[in-house]
Amino acid sequence: MDYKYFGIILYFAGIITTYYIMKLAGYSLKRPSIPSVLFIFYFGWSYIGYLMLFLGISKYHDLTNEVIVYKMFLGNYGAISAIFIGILCSSVLLKRRSVCSAVYSDFPIQIYKKQFIIYFFLMFVSILVVIKFWSQLKTIPLLALIQGSSYSELQILRSEATSSFQGKAFLYYSVMEGGLPFLSYFYYAYYLINKTIRVRLIWYCILGFTLFVLLQALVKGSFVIYLFGLLITNYLVLNKKISWKVLVGYAFVALVFVMIFYSFILGRQEGVLENILVPLGSRAFIGQIRSLYYYYEMFPTAHDYLLGQSLGFPGFIHGLLFDERYRITVEVMNYIHPGRYIDRVGKANTVYWGEIMANFSYWLVIPLSFLIGLYIGTVQIALESRRSLLSIALLVYLSLYFKSIAATGVSILLPFNSQLLVVVGFSFLIFLFGRKKISHLNRGFVNVK
Repeated sequence: MDYKYFGIILYFAGIITTYYIMKLAGYSLKRPSIPSVLFIFYFGWSYIGYLMLFLGISKYHDLTNEVIVYKMFLGNYGAISAIFIGILCSSVLLKRRSVCSAVYSDFPIQIYKKQFIIYFFLMFVSILVVIKFWSQLKTIPLLALIQGSSYSELQILRSEATSSFQGKAFLYYSVMEGGLPFLSYFYYAYYLINKTIRVRLIWYCILGFTLFVLLQALVKGSFVIYLFGLLITNYLVLNKKISWKVLVGYAFVALVFVMIFYSFILGRQEGVLENILVPLGSRAFIGQIRSLYYYYEMFPTAHDYLLGQSLGFPGFIHGLLFDERYRITVEVMNYIHPGRYIDRVGKANTVYWGEIMANFSYWLVIPLSFLIGLYIGTVQIALESRRSLLSIALLVYLSLYFKSIAATGVSILLPFNSQLLVVVGFSFLIFLFGRKKISHLNRGFVNVK
């Protein structure tokens, strides 16, 4: 049998097998949850690229070693299967089916008046952080685009606002891409059950500010993911199942937005198929696979295993263990394109287990993926046991946060991750002030006590 057709058969077998494992764990693609969102993004993002490679639909022609490609594919298949087996084990061990899943029920949504005091304080702090970030830029890339700056100028401005930012960019982006969307999901859930004029005006202001912040650096991914988060929030609050028509419609709208984005930013006004769709599909679905290909080439042949040197430990812990932090995405990109990124920093992001392999070898991918699945399943069960604005906002945020392992390193799962710490800190403060319940929702109506 031709290896290409064998790969295609294995590709669809992987989707079907993992789907039934997820069903056994008690999760459905029509009910928003951390496992279901992870399934959609993993198989629609870091997995679908292999089918494009098997069918020869790609603009990348440097992935010539078929042995490496098939090892990557089998690694991806085994890793995602291990994650969902871990999720299944968490459901069995914690007896999820016998636990009342309040977030997916008609139980009243608990609303606490005092929470909004700390909520608006946190929103005010977030706005101050964004203003401080703006003060350190020459100009905001989005405003430069509106003013008609050239493509080369926009690329430099984007790099200065992201990867080559002069300062502690991770602190600012922890608030702008973590804390701010989380606060937005919280208030959107409240808006859906209390559409007074005052609440409506406040929500529109929060929405406009959040959208501008997410688009300010001309990074389309955060914007598209945020809109998907609002969609999930809507279905969780109204307790409805997401239909396939809605998912397909959202994917279509996202694709149109990205095409418009590319047309304006990259100046590609002609040749939609060859200049936008094919490069976009290759970059979105095969980009992280291409990076993973060079992870295989680089470790341990060109560089020894890192043994944790690239993981996101806090500075003082990392200083005790290693001489310096290894910027794995930057170093791999420099390995792919030596000397290319001089005036800006390039990054080679890939699926989470690429970083596991680079640090601890290929053989630890499966057992560590199983532990990740246990972790994700436990978090999901803990959040779904309560139906409140806070639990819904956290569930939405973490669903979109954990899906990132489909295209980034395993470091985001560590408890030291700055973005995760910001959201957990915000959640703790909001929970701390939520002592007195003043109203509840029952089937769409708000009753104030």
